[in-house]
Amino acid sequence: MVEPLPTGLAGVSARASDHNVPLQALVEVTGRCHLDCVHCYLDIKNPPKHELPLPKLVELFDELRAAGTMFLTLTGGEIFLRRDIFEVIAAAKERRFSVRLFTSGTLLDREKVARIAALKPTAVEISIYSMRSAVHDRVTRRPGSLRKSLRAAVLLRQAGIQVAIKSPMLADTDEAHFELIDAARRIGAGYSIDPSLITRHDGGTEPLSSRPSVEAVANLFRDPRIVEAIPESLPEPRDPDEAPCAIARRVVKVAANGEVFPCGAFPVAAGSLHSQSFTEIWRDSSLLKELRSFTLGDLQGECGGCSRQGYCGRCSAQALMEHGNFAGPSVEACGRAEARELAYGLEAPAGAKNVVYAQPLGRREIDFVPLSRLRRV
Repeated sequence: MVEPLPTGLAGVSARASDHNVPLQALVEVTGRCHLDCVHCYLDIKNPPKHELPLPKLVELFDELRAAGTMFLTLTGGEIFLRRDIFEVIAAAKERRFSVRLFTSGTLLDREKVARIAALKPTAVEISIYSMRSAVHDRVTRRPGSLRKSLRAAVLLRQAGIQVAIKSPMLADTDEAHFELIDAARRIGAGYSIDPSLITRHDGGTEPLSSRPSVEAVANLFRDPRIVEAIPESLPEPRDPDEAPCAIARRVVKVAANGEVFPCGAFPVAAGSLHSQSFTEIWRDSSLLKELRSFTLGDLQGECGGCSRQGYCGRCSAQALMEHGNFAGPSVEACGRAEARELAYGLEAPAGAKNVVYAQPLGRREIDFVPLSRLRRV
């Protein structure tokens, strides 16, 4: 029996993956930030040099448009630290991208909100970690930041702009992220709670000290505001010939200094816009070609053949950053699988594997070993 082809956005995404179309692009327009969030994967004390100027960003947008990009996210750092940010947004809108803005909102006032509204982005996403200032401001390490972020969210909604309040789950916020759901509903905003934390891109693992417990993640997965209904069974393992995710296929990230990355989490650059065009990097990079050849059947260690693989949400970039092997095991994925089992009241299936070793905090060198070498081991 031939499976029907997916339709709608799912179909577009599937075809983009099949043909290596960078459907979604994440562009960091600056690495600078006036906050100092405890879990941030960027080293804001040492922001990247040679920030892409507006003409170079316009050139990038033209190349992304020609390559098939539809969804463009502008992020940082804090994007509103750029003096020309409104020109950057306008350039993106002129090329008919669906534009999302990631910001803390702390630098927005009525005048800036009006300028944003005139540019009509698809949405503005604001990071808020708690409705209690003592908790939120402890995360950002900046007093008064919660009040400013909430004010921005309200002003944006009043201006008719779609807003999403988002937060990672953090161990030291006393599950305050659940309060954000009700707050978002009160102002007519969307919400997103992310159970994952990643290491810093410079190899620092400090953010992992804020990683939530398995029990806390299970509470998220059973919350009726997050899941419509508790499933009666767990998903089956995926086909070993499938790609593990969209990395290097339909997603791409461009850092503030012009380095091009296979996705938002992968820590090794495929090239730099200061020496090559985006088109050349996306088409010719040996790193991207390696990643595009990777399938679930190439997973190693505890991940190879694990029956939890259909619902663990394993991130290969995370495995590389934390444990040194893109194809290897991931403690983060095992914890998420266990949380789903706990939330749904279901036993782990036969053949389930688990990684339980602790990850020491500190800084380490990140070295991507070519997959062709891994396959010969």
